[in-house]
Amino acid sequence: MLRISPKDVLTFSDKNDTVLNVANETNSAVVYKIQTTSPDKFRVRPRCGVLQPGESLDSSILIKATCTLQQDFSKDKFRVISLQITPCEAKGDTAALYKNLTVDNPNIKEHRLRSAPACAAEPTECMLNKQKSMESPCMGNAINDGNDTEGSQDSGEHHGKRNKPQRKTEKLQYFTITLIVFLSMAFAFMFWKQSQFNDKIQTQIEEALKNSMASNTDEQN
Repeated sequence: MLRISPKDVLTFSDKNDTVLNVANETNSAVVYKIQTTSPDKFRVRPRCGVLQPGESLDSSILIKATCTLQQDFSKDKFRVISLQITPCEAKGDTAALYKNLTVDNPNIKEHRLRSAPACAAEPTECMLNKQKSMESPCMGNAINDGNDTEGSQDSGEHHGKRNKPQRKTEKLQYFTITLIVFLSMAFAFMFWKQSQFNDKIQTQIEEALKNSMASNTDEQN
């Protein structure tokens, strides 16, 4: 029904884009739609349309700015689904036609493609790029092969973060023990001073009583 070019693999350039050509080789109008398993990663313009007999159209497929080419494309696939329509349908409401483009429709034809970075034909270079890649928000799986050093750094940072609460707890315990010792010494000192004060008062009272008794004795004599 449709001639799809490229046929099997969408290869993305260094500018993070590629072109998919869709051509109608039938004698009737065809409505089509381009779908992807990673809509958060790719932007397709236009992604659907109506092709008259013999007509072709280029769809531009861009990788969004949050993504890079140096990553695993094995799970990023595309599908072109199409359906022959009558001339009246081609001139009618195209939105309704797009709604009929579902895999449940027995008249639907589909063509599947996979995606690949520009270095797909150079396995060694591609593997090096994958090893150097960083995980982006739209990657399905991060590729960490060859990043042992980076992983060790992450592990060290994580270990340091994990030990921070422990160090804070130890400092708090040390401070608490020091405070308890200081308060104990302060209370002991206060008790000792109070004992000395009480002894001094007791001695003064006894001397006063002795002096009073002596004075009374002298007066009686």
